[in-house]
Amino acid sequence: MRPASLLLVFLLAKAAGLFGHHLPISAWSPIAYVWQDALVVLAFAAMDAWLAERTRAAWSAYAVLAFYAAANIPVVRVLSTPLTASMLRAARGTLADSIWLYATSMNVPSPRFINNTLSCQPPKEACSARRRPLAELK
Repeated sequence: MRPASLLLVFLLAKAAGLFGHHLPISAWSPIAYVWQDALVVLAFAAMDAWLAERTRAAWSAYAVLAFYAAANIPVVRVLSTPLTASMLRAARGTLADSIWLYATSMNVPSPRFINNTLSCQPPKEACSARRRPLAELK
């Protein structure tokens, strides 16, 4: 369930990041825009299966990847590329000033939407699996 939910978060983040941009339409467009996300989800699915007994670690990895996707939406909307470690090292303070400049009403609600989506997806399954009915508590 976590890999499918992560794919949903990635697809929504990609759609939010590309919204409003002129996109060339072809039969290869979906593959060109989504192949890296699908590759990350496949790697996450393998890791999720490997961490089947360690659900806390699997949820932590899910949260990190989903948050990274959501946090990159405004950056993708402005620069058309996600924020990377090398970009952070190269630009440092200048990049921080630019990020605040582009924190507009059009860019900021997008990550909030994705974060709401990621919080509604599989964590419900994890929480409901841990909860015990009230009858058992008495």
